[in-house]
Amino acid sequence: MKILVATDGSPEAAGACRFLRALPLPAGTLFHIVSAVHVPVGMVGHPAPWQTIEVLFEQQEAWAEKAVREAQQFLAREGMSFETYIPRGDPAPQILQVADTREVDLVVVGAHGLTGPRSFLGSVARSVVKRCRLPVLIAREPKHQVRTVVAATDGSAHARHALRFLSRLPLPADAQIIATHVMHPQPGYHGLLPGRYEEFQKAAEALSQKQAERGTELLVSAETALAESGRMVLREIRTGDPASEILRVAEERNADLIVAGARGVSLLEGFLMGSVADRLVKQAPCSVLIVH
Repeated sequence: MKILVATDGSPEAAGACRFLRALPLPAGTLFHIVSAVHVPVGMVGHPAPWQTIEVLFEQQEAWAEKAVREAQQFLAREGMSFETYIPRGDPAPQILQVADTREVDLVVVGAHGLTGPRSFLGSVARSVVKRCRLPVLIAREPKHQVRTVVAATDGSAHARHALRFLSRLPLPADAQIIATHVMHPQPGYHGLLPGRYEEFQKAAEALSQKQAERGTELLVSAETALAESGRMVLREIRTGDPASEILRVAEERNADLIVAGARGVSLLEGFLMGSVADRLVKQAPCSVLIVH
């Protein structure tokens, strides 16, 4: 695998590295470690002499070199190789450029960064996951050594891509995957004619049955897609708000990773669920892998 790791030297960036250490990555894995150096807020357009700005850049580069060195030392294992980058410029575009030019398989950023001029991983993580066309892992330090993974599926192309990527992702030998599908709840009866209530109930029950059958089909398909991973796959069907239910399953199962497609479709054709991925990135207490 070729993995890009963005770091700013913060505890959250270190937590992302610890998540990667919990994975049995194969020999031959190549890490591209990136720590972008950017002009501190307020310096752009500031009348300070260029020498002052250059001194600030040098200070930031010294910090970035330390962050890159520490990440490399922590991730180093037999058979691993590294390339490091300390570009100048806005972090998100720099990360995306390295990811694109080096054709990496996975982009990894921490959930948050430090406050102050060295911080970029908080806002940059969301920017990268929205703009990157590659799988992006918003990584947090694992609490349970990545023994449980929640894989959300809704039958969309992005969800299928996510399952295929997960099937190739190295996981601990005892890891289990919870394939999860969330059905939308049926609307309540708002008719003015009481005689229509029974008719409405029959239609609602038929739709619920159709949703349940479709959900089961999707989970069976997910099991098939994940078969080559050799992991135990369990099924979970929920009803409710998709993001809320996915987060609830992850909490109940003590999951260290949620995997989801960047965008999806509900049973209503064309209903985009890009907001689900965004909510998972913002609200999940564990790592989130978003796949386009």
